[in-house]
Amino acid sequence: MRQNLRAGAQAGLLPAWHDWWPPGALERLLPDDALRAALVDELGPIPTAYFEEPAPDDALAIPAAYLKLSDSYEDEARLANRQGWPLVRLPLSHLAPISHPDAVALALQGLAERLATQGS
Repeated sequence: MRQNLRAGAQAGLLPAWHDWWPPGALERLLPDDALRAALVDELGPIPTAYFEEPAPDDALAIPAAYLKLSDSYEDEARLANRQGWPLVRLPLSHLAPISHPDAVALALQGLAERLATQGS
């Protein structure tokens, strides 16, 4: 994917991320026409440098939790589980904060409450 993205860059900018996906992918993840149009209207080119900055290797020094929305992030959910973080798996998609905001908010609230309980 990195090679394909770099090939599509112009003047250090990548197309908006919805253009990276195959035809119909965004429609499947976000079938509501109005929500999808509102999302796409806010998207713009992304600097290639965004993908060049390495993630820090340091462990988090504060309590953390993980909300997994997509099967694509199962490896990260397993890592969070091994770290002992509170974990919620919602069988939705990466765009669930837009398509299912109530379910996401409720899950985040539950995770925050679990973190608060752990800290006391």
